[in-house]
Amino acid sequence: MLKSPTKPRTTRPPKAMERIAVEFYLPGELVASLHGKLAVTQRARERAILGFLRDGDISRGKAGELLGLNVHEMLDLMNREDVPYFDCTKEEFDAGLEVARSIVATRHS
Repeated sequence: MLKSPTKPRTTRPPKAMERIAVEFYLPGELVASLHGKLAVTQRARERAILGFLRDGDISRGKAGELLGLNVHEMLDLMNREDVPYFDCTKEEFDAGLEVARSIVATRHS
């Protein structure tokens, strides 16, 4: 199922950031069905950056910076693309939650 394309972003990376170009080929009918070259390019860039995020190569903040998104836009994109916000097991999450609860409890006692 194809999702609706996200709006193209035209942000530029910081001057100190090294840039490389990645080229690959897609059939013209696929590009046309995905709303043109600009939309495909943006979606491919988003997918690559989200892949780096999923693999733990970059942080959410860095992914948002590279995509030119604020925190809310980044969370929305992660949600749309099924990228988990927390990268931990249920047990690790529960342990962290217990620590947070104990901190809150000691502050209110």
